[in-house]
Amino acid sequence: MNISGNSTSNVGEQGIGTVILFLSFGVLAACICKLILSQLLKNKVPAPFTVIVLILGLIIGIITAHINQMNNDFLLGEQELNGINPHLIFFIFLPLLIFDSAFNSRFHVIQPQIISAILLAGPGVFICTIIVALCAVYIFPYHWSWIDALMFGSILSATDPV
Repeated sequence: MNISGNSTSNVGEQGIGTVILFLSFGVLAACICKLILSQLLKNKVPAPFTVIVLILGLIIGIITAHINQMNNDFLLGEQELNGINPHLIFFIFLPLLIFDSAFNSRFHVIQPQIISAILLAGPGVFICTIIVALCAVYIFPYHWSWIDALMFGSILSATDPV
């Protein structure tokens, strides 16, 4: 059984070992990135750690997509993880990211901005949803209903910048 829950695996019996190898390499690469960012560059790179890890993952994905060696254990582990359920990734990494952000936040910095953040997160997102829905109904050539336009507006109204 592979990581995605299917009973058939295209990597054979060594699937779990290759997955562990690939994940171990990923953790090692993340630790090296953290060391480089925290010790060597000393805040010269303004990108957050999660963005650097994302870029590293994209680079590894591009490299493994262009290498066609099927007997390489690293590539077999990467292929096995390609079939993972996206919801599993969401449920594993989202709590870690939220905890990391909450743990590293400083309340005395956030406290003066809390009213602005609440106003932007609540009524600000609602107003943005309405504006995007108005544009979707009256400007776009799709002839959407108001329900479709409001759904589209709610998707595009990001709360992350708050």
